[in-house]
Amino acid sequence: MDGTFICVNDGMFENTNDRHTFWHCSNGYAYLQQCPGGLVWSQVKQQCVWNVVEPTITVTTSSTTTETVLSTTEATSTGGKEQESGANQLSFAHSVVVDQMGTVYTVDYGNHRVMRWFNGLKSGSVIIGGRGAGNETAQLSMPSDL
Repeated sequence: MDGTFICVNDGMFENTNDRHTFWHCSNGYAYLQQCPGGLVWSQVKQQCVWNVVEPTITVTTSSTTTETVLSTTEATSTGGKEQESGANQLSFAHSVVVDQMGTVYTVDYGNHRVMRWFNGLKSGSVIIGGRGAGNETAQLSMPSDL
């Protein structure tokens, strides 16, 4: 329990002093909670998320730690080429979700697909789409969110 935050309602609230923490209010008591490694609190999503500015992101893999890292960029690419469609590249990524195992999922808006990167891999795989824009069973048209 921490007395520096006054709970008006039960729920979870951003800590304006530290984006890597948030307040959990229960029965009038405030508890300061820590987001897991590298994540920041999103008041909109009510969960800890990667610190990215949407709509564009880059997914890269560190060669020394094999840890998946997300960062913002204008040209979204992980393979060193801008806006391509390879398994290690994105074209205007819009949404990112990271599961408990560290697997990264993202919408690849420009390539009309949803991609998945298992933790530590340099290339992803197409979950759905990637066959051009359309409304057929295996197609997406400018997807924007997961």
